Amino acid sequence: MIYAFAFIKVNMEKKTPPKGRMSVVNNVKVTDVREGKMSAGESSRRALNMFFSYDTDYQPNAAVLSLQGSLLYSNTDEVLNQVMESWKNEQKLPPEVREEIMNTVIARCTIKSLILADNFNLPPPINLPRLDIQQSQSAESAQPAGSAKSARGGAENTKDVNKSKTTKSS
Repeated sequence: MIYAFAFIKVNMEKKTPPKGRMSVVNNVKVTDVREGKMSAGESSRRALNMFFSYDTDYQPNAAVLSLQGSLLYSNTDEVLNQVMESWKNEQKLPPEVREEIMNTVIARCTIKSLILADNFNLPPPINLPRLDIQQSQSAESAQPAGSAKSARGGAENTKDVNKSKTTKSS
């Protein structure tokens, strides 16, 4: 379980004004795992300090975003031992721990990168949901009156919302 999350370094550099189409490449990785302790009052518990980096590259040569941080992870001694052994031997986390750690890092860093991209007048580093009125109206007209889709106004289009692309245009 993750008990703490903090950014250590945030760096955003806009190199050239975005023109035309650009691609956005995101890279996230755990960079180090160290033994640590988690304290609450007079009691303490074994934990691991995990360090990460999250990098976004706006290509061609438009901007670079770099986020670095750490989080405090704790679990049973057996799981913590497995994590440390895997990290020392292979520089990898066990799959079940990796999933929890990476999902948390991606979620928190994506939110921060959205804010920074907006502050620097860059396109968002991920695809955001968009409403397509023409598609919504044609889908709505195809639904019988009183159906769930019609009752919501046809604004939900999960097929389009869940598509992911790395190419952005300004």
